[in-house]
Amino acid sequence: MNAKKLNYAKGAFNSTFDNNPDPTWLPYRPEHTVSTSATWKPVTKLALNLTGRYVSKYNAIMQFPNTSGTNYPGDFVVFNAGAKYQIDKNIIANVQCRNIGNVLYQEDEWFMALGRSYVAGVDFTF
Repeated sequence: MNAKKLNYAKGAFNSTFDNNPDPTWLPYRPEHTVSTSATWKPVTKLALNLTGRYVSKYNAIMQFPNTSGTNYPGDFVVFNAGAKYQIDKNIIANVQCRNIGNVLYQEDEWFMALGRSYVAGVDFTF
């Protein structure tokens, strides 16, 4: 992504914004993001899923910017895994493990994302 502010002028928007390493960059927009997903069905009723996501370090933020870009959000890789099992025609059980590696990361300034977490559920269709 090339998220540049085309009409940037120093001091015109917000004087603190000028302290970003690249003040022409739109805030909270990573330059690179990559995501992948793979699903494997070893048997008809079971589906195993693995997803991954990479987000590069942000080039600009709104609160507390600094010219060196220290403590900026982004620059992380997160993997999630899940399984679904079809109990019968109308019932599917599922489990998920989010953030398998328990990575400490920020998607927004001063807001840490959750560490490893687990979700379980049952889907009923009628």
